[in-house]
Amino acid sequence: MRPSMGMGILSAVWTMILLVLLIKSRKTDCPKQESFVSGLLFRMGIYLEEKPCFQKVESQRTKHILKDLYPATDIRAKCREYYGEKIGKMILIFTAGCYLTTVLSFVTERDSILQQGSLKRGGYLSDDQTVELVITDPDTEESRSLQHTLLSQRYPEKELDDLADELEEKLPGLILGDNTDLSRVKSKLSLTNGYERYPFSIDWLSSDYALIDSDGSVHNTEIQESTAVTLTADLTFREYERSISFPVVLQPATFTGEEALQRETERILNESDEAQAEAETFRLPGELFGKKVSYSIRGEGTPACLFPVFCLLIPLLFCLQDKDLENRLQKRKKRTDGEYPAFVEKFVLLYGAGMSIRRIFERLERDDLQEDLKEQIRVLVRDLHNGILEQTALEQFGHRLATPCYIKFSGLLISHLKKGNTDLKKLLEEEAGRAFEIRRNLARKKGEEAGTKLLFPMILMLGVVMAVIILPAFLSF
Repeated sequence: MRPSMGMGILSAVWTMILLVLLIKSRKTDCPKQESFVSGLLFRMGIYLEEKPCFQKVESQRTKHILKDLYPATDIRAKCREYYGEKIGKMILIFTAGCYLTTVLSFVTERDSILQQGSLKRGGYLSDDQTVELVITDPDTEESRSLQHTLLSQRYPEKELDDLADELEEKLPGLILGDNTDLSRVKSKLSLTNGYERYPFSIDWLSSDYALIDSDGSVHNTEIQESTAVTLTADLTFREYERSISFPVVLQPATFTGEEALQRETERILNESDEAQAEAETFRLPGELFGKKVSYSIRGEGTPACLFPVFCLLIPLLFCLQDKDLENRLQKRKKRTDGEYPAFVEKFVLLYGAGMSIRRIFERLERDDLQEDLKEQIRVLVRDLHNGILEQTALEQFGHRLATPCYIKFSGLLISHLKKGNTDLKKLLEEEAGRAFEIRRNLARKKGEEAGTKLLFPMILMLGVVMAVIILPAFLSF
């Protein structure tokens, strides 16, 4: 089966699957998308995500990350939206790869000169084409390449015969050059590749190249008497051939086994090509030396190889999107860690003013803090309003932020609620001092990172300065 046919069948099957998914998912509820196409893909993705077979591959770690990133939303709805979007993207990639590969396969096959075991000839006025065939033995899967000159479609011979007869009469006078007669040749002959008014291409052959070359050069300095040399003019025009003068008898050369195989293969192809020269296509022999062979054109690849690339992009996208989710979690942790000193200072200030822990968090929910931290505080306040114990709510608060400083801070508050620690204010002030030290360390670390990033541009600038200094010195020599 041809690659284009296989890709066509695959595209047709995939189109039917898409139509079934569109029909099945039309009643699926999903958030509104920016465009019509993304909405359809998102709807199909959510429809597939709701199937048990897809829910089995959902990562628990991904669910925990989504829960930490969006604590105020329903985790099932968020997972449904996240995996629906991911599956929709994979459907888009697979669809684009399938259809693009199919179109390219048909276009390449249409433009190829090899069509179902036949080589497409050029037009009447076209030149002969040289194609490099790859001959494959299906039994041994061995391949060998062979350059074959594909003849163009030929004219009938009648008109060419008249011109060839006329040229044959005039040719002895045309090749004289500075000589007066072919029986007294002393200088170079005018052996050209063609003459005006005649469309033929002429190849000159000599019976003795030591005396007369194919370009007409004469080597007569060492001969003692007149020596007969036969010149042969091979006239060719597309499929038309004629030889004028005597044929040349040559002794065959010896060849290695591989060279003999190549020459014999070329002879068989040439004979078969010449036998079919009047046909529009050249039917290549199905067997060579008693064995079945197949053909392909070197340099003409099939675009079907693009399809596995698109298939590989699907698991890659699946993994990269989870990696992006983890990166978002790490960035959120960095943002909340950077806000920790301000958070502790405000908490100590409000606690010193006599406010309870519950009231402090309600106040901080409305305060000007970093948005990710405010979201976690908002969840904490909501849990307290829903009747969850303060100890449990604080423990969940530290677990959601999942950084050492917030876990330690939650531990201080939980210890105070359990044991009634009267030194909480002192402990909080000490924690505020440590938070200030953390802020200084973060600022120092960012400064070091900035210096590292500037190192490469500084090296480039140093190279430019050195070039400006050294180049004039070299040019002055």
